[in-house]
Amino acid sequence: MSKAKRKRHSSEATPSPASPNRRKMRLRTGVVVALLACAGAAIAYRLQSRDGGAAPAVASQELLPEAERLKLVGRWRRADANYVLEIKHVAPDGQIDAAYLNPKPIHISKAIAASESGKTTVLVELRDRLYPGSYYTLVYDPRDDRLSGVYHHLGVHQVFDVVFVRM
Repeated sequence: MSKAKRKRHSSEATPSPASPNRRKMRLRTGVVVALLACAGAAIAYRLQSRDGGAAPAVASQELLPEAERLKLVGRWRRADANYVLEIKHVAPDGQIDAAYLNPKPIHISKAIAASESGKTTVLVELRDRLYPGSYYTLVYDPRDDRLSGVYHHLGVHQVFDVVFVRM
């Protein structure tokens, strides 16, 4: 056997020093892919739930007085970020015509206002890319003219305290 053949033959028979690292990397990649697939399946299951989403139903079906509805209309900017909630109109039954910008428009699947225990509450559910039913539950504060509450980020399974101030 010539030296060239021997070298080729010996290098084929001996695994390269990077092989164990490649195997570990492939294993880690496989685990990450499996976890992402499971998370995606859980999100898809939640999106197909019988109530159409993870956002809670609004308990009150009372008609909202015009004064309460008019207080909500306007452009609201989240105090900690450049997210804008534009409430264009609030119907007497609480249905809200709204837009959510981050800074591009994000689809709102549900927006409802209600009067609960003397407070005006707002529920806004988002259904778009990276927004798998995430939602805001907000309360209007007439003294400070702001909306404050919680953002339920279903994509990362976290909850954030938020405040929207009128623009």
